[in-house]
Amino acid sequence: MADGYDTGGSVPLTMAGVGNSVSSPTSTLRTIHESVPKTSKSNVSKDKDKELLKYIRRLYDKGKASKKPFESDWQENWDMFNGKQWPVNRPKSKASPNVNVIRAVVMTTLPIMTDRSPSFGLIARDPADFAFADLMTQVLEVWWKRREMNQVIVEVLMDALICSAGVMKVTWDENVDDGVGDVVVTPVDPKRIFVPDESSDFQRNCSWVIHELYMPRGELMSQFPEKAKMILKAPQQGVKEPSTSTSDTRIRVISPVDKAVKGPDDDKASSDMTHAEMVRVWECWLDDETVIEQEKANSEKDAPPEKVWVKKFPQGKVVTVIPDAKCILQEVKNPYKDGMKPFVRVVNTIMPRSFWGEGVVRPLIESQRLMNKVFATIVDWSNKMTNPTWVVDADSGVDPDMLSNEVGAIITKMPNTTVARQDAPGIPPQMFEMYHTIMQLLDTQSGIHEVTQGRRPTGITAAEAIEELQQAAQTRIRLAERNLEVSLYRLGQLVISRMLQFYSEPRVIRLTGREDMTGIYPSYVEFFFESMQDEETGEDLIRPVSTPIEYDEATNGYIRGDTSEGTPTVGQFELDVTTGMSLPYQKEKLGQQAMRLYENQAIDREALLDVLEFPEREEIMRRAEEKEQAAQEQQAAQQQPPPAGAPA
Repeated sequence: MADGYDTGGSVPLTMAGVGNSVSSPTSTLRTIHESVPKTSKSNVSKDKDKELLKYIRRLYDKGKASKKPFESDWQENWDMFNGKQWPVNRPKSKASPNVNVIRAVVMTTLPIMTDRSPSFGLIARDPADFAFADLMTQVLEVWWKRREMNQVIVEVLMDALICSAGVMKVTWDENVDDGVGDVVVTPVDPKRIFVPDESSDFQRNCSWVIHELYMPRGELMSQFPEKAKMILKAPQQGVKEPSTSTSDTRIRVISPVDKAVKGPDDDKASSDMTHAEMVRVWECWLDDETVIEQEKANSEKDAPPEKVWVKKFPQGKVVTVIPDAKCILQEVKNPYKDGMKPFVRVVNTIMPRSFWGEGVVRPLIESQRLMNKVFATIVDWSNKMTNPTWVVDADSGVDPDMLSNEVGAIITKMPNTTVARQDAPGIPPQMFEMYHTIMQLLDTQSGIHEVTQGRRPTGITAAEAIEELQQAAQTRIRLAERNLEVSLYRLGQLVISRMLQFYSEPRVIRLTGREDMTGIYPSYVEFFFESMQDEETGEDLIRPVSTPIEYDEATNGYIRGDTSEGTPTVGQFELDVTTGMSLPYQKEKLGQQAMRLYENQAIDREALLDVLEFPEREEIMRRAEEKEQAAQEQQAAQQQPPPAGAPA
């Protein structure tokens, strides 16, 4: 121990199916990882740990400085969205109306982009993997619903629309689903993400990512018991101190005995409170260029092995730090074989050569404030017209405090004195014109028009003209949708990679849209992926192992079929992501096109029902097939010739 630095060695971790470990869906602290030999403290240089801590702090400071111009606006954006659009010290005599157009724009864009769940289609690069790709497509569809991804996408898109970007973290959590484990996607507060200034995405020019977390002290101690002393030294973070204000009106009755006598559980309660405190943690994902010397077998017979230089962490590494305690919790290689950082960025508008984009709120703030001022002026003017100023002579004998706006009030005054109301001038028509002009300006800036919200534009009645306006009105949203599609593609890549690496334990899914021969009971399949290596090339291979589970009428239950083992493969697929906006006119237009194609026999009944998103499509298809089959059997029976000897 020197200068408060803890210099423990790397923490040995285990891979799924090999050993036990603890992981968190939001923080890859004690990560699911291949076994790493533990290094004794005597073999680890304290100076190296000190330099590593300084290096990570420099990266954090750089990331914080590069994000500062964007982050400084985020709180104001959220305030504008939530309706906090006037200064706190505004005089009460002034009207403070809130015509929250910003919230309307966000809440119009968000449901349009998220109403329909995206679909992931996998296409095998090798024709032999066709069945494997079909299984993975089904797995992705079930996983999307089970992990409630529609809500995750909404939350991340909210950050992208209001702040400068939304961030998702894709990790493997072995504790979910009763210990079987699964891929978990968690929205991350963009305030807690730090990246290089030159990066434009997590995949481009991004040599490091720091995720700042606030973790319970007790959870950290359970994950890293060997670091417990250093974790206890970390100062409390992220928890507000109890208020000492006298405004608390709750009544407390405390006996003098209670004050003097210490209860038997007081020490335990104090310890639990300490462990519940939040500790700041930095989780650093780094591309490490450190090389080490290794021996490699010589191709020549009886020749001594040759020495080569290789990367110590070819897939990068993860360093977990408690910065306030100057403690390194772990320094291990990237636990994911793909070597990618487990983050996905979502932006509404891309800013060239910048990681942070632009949402829809920032460009509207000035126009929103201008509209509020104009509307406040109109309200103030209306108040003056309906409640004019009183003019009362000092010797009128009327107490001004007794004056009110009561209808039919009788006021007694002294002769030859004045007690009257001064009429306010009318509101100039230019104020209303200015109000409508600002509304049009906000429509132009946001790209959200009345036709986008399902309202017919004033003065336009022709259906074709309205349709053209609808197509033009969704231009901005189509651009944001394309950006979302790119992010979903990268999300799909990470999810598939995690599945292929960690789905080593058998699990059961329902084959969506597929039923058994009776057409009533759904079909299931149990599957897992077996990892192996090519004996000749040493290449990592994956073999899918699946067992169908179908309903058996004889036993009135489900039975397992024959287990099939696929051909070992590298598991490479082409990912096809399809997103669809939910603009009402688009659904109507697509439905009409599908109906015409069905009438011309270009598509079948199932495709038509899918396009229309008709409820209970599977049951409708089953009944239609039963009717067609019965009709075919009846027709075949009528065409069958009568048996020999039967009367004509």
